Amino acid sequence: MKKLILWAGCMAGLLLAACSSAEDRKSGSLETIPVADAFGNLQPLKVSDFLGRIRYVALETNDSVLVGEGAHIGLLPGYILVTDEKQALLFDKNDGHFVCKLGHYGNDPSGYASSKVWFQGHDGAVCFRGWKDEWLRYDLQGQFQGMLKMSENAACASVSLLASEEGYIQYFNNGLVDGKEGLVWYTSEPRQEGDTLLLAQGKPVNMSDIKSIGVFKSTPCHFTQKGMFYIVSNQDQSNVVLTNPPVLWQEGEQIRFMRYRNDTVYTVDKYRLTPAYWFDMGNLSVTKMKEEDASKALVLGKVDELEKSIFFECFDALVEEDHLYYGVYNRRKGTVVMGRRTDKIMDDLTPFMPVDFSERTNAHELAGMIEAADVLEWVEEHESCKDNPELGFLKTLKEDDNPVVVIARE
Repeated sequence: MKKLILWAGCMAGLLLAACSSAEDRKSGSLETIPVADAFGNLQPLKVSDFLGRIRYVALETNDSVLVGEGAHIGLLPGYILVTDEKQALLFDKNDGHFVCKLGHYGNDPSGYASSKVWFQGHDGAVCFRGWKDEWLRYDLQGQFQGMLKMSENAACASVSLLASEEGYIQYFNNGLVDGKEGLVWYTSEPRQEGDTLLLAQGKPVNMSDIKSIGVFKSTPCHFTQKGMFYIVSNQDQSNVVLTNPPVLWQEGEQIRFMRYRNDTVYTVDKYRLTPAYWFDMGNLSVTKMKEEDASKALVLGKVDELEKSIFFECFDALVEEDHLYYGVYNRRKGTVVMGRRTDKIMDDLTPFMPVDFSERTNAHELAGMIEAADVLEWVEEHESCKDNPELGFLKTLKEDDNPVVVIARE
């Protein structure tokens, strides 16, 4: 894979983040996750290090239900949602039985532009990104339920939306058009401009100054795995626009927010951002790096909050498999352990094969997906696992079957 040096074009956002929580850091009142020390002592991680339960769900396979390449999963109450390039498939969370397809890809009134960009509303409907400034809503029986219009600011390439008690919160980064980045609040229809929290007002990209644009549908890093644009100017300066950055998520009754290339996680409260905790990257922080040293910076990729711990992914600026790292922060002890993602996390509870918790959930669960062929390859060298009653699906699993989903919690 081509090496990508991800140096963001807008440093204003980083300065905003650093200033907003500097006083809390100095006083020690802000929860600090000591990443730098753990990064200097990488070690293989085990499931039992921070989780108490893990199970495997083999997804049903038939001629009309085949998961395509580049697929990702999401966990809904009672269901597993699997999305690939042009379809969204719903499976039972307990036994993996196929339930239905949600909508379809297409430019007709009920067709979505991307099945990978989605969120679930409070009414249970799953919403997918449309072709212009709308989201298309489908119930869990796969029936079209109409559209949700976006704010004009949010009708851009980089967008993420989350349902809140009052309606919806949407993140947008419109750097290619007018340089704006922010959050906008609305109910069933966009509200007034006053309900927009502007995080950055950069300069729009001058199209005549663009030397090249690379489009990546997927990368190994969670933060960019749903696609990104990599733009190089005539002055050889690079910029990255993410198509669906995982910047908003629900944590209990609170809403969390994290910006790309930022070390602080915020709580969103009444049009304000309050620092919740921060990841201390030490001298590896992107804010302490010069542009020519960008490839040495350590960048936060995703965050999954559990009850007793925080599971996170980070990467240095070279987005390749051997530059991705897992980390677990023990909230009670205040300690961090980290390992390379290529080593995965050994399931010593079942026991079974190494697993990869690469998918985001909002239910204090971690999830990942394993190709059936990879499972069978492991079993060939570990025949004894066939006798484990928790792995009964191995008796019928075939190489060309749909993937196996792994779900774990504390």
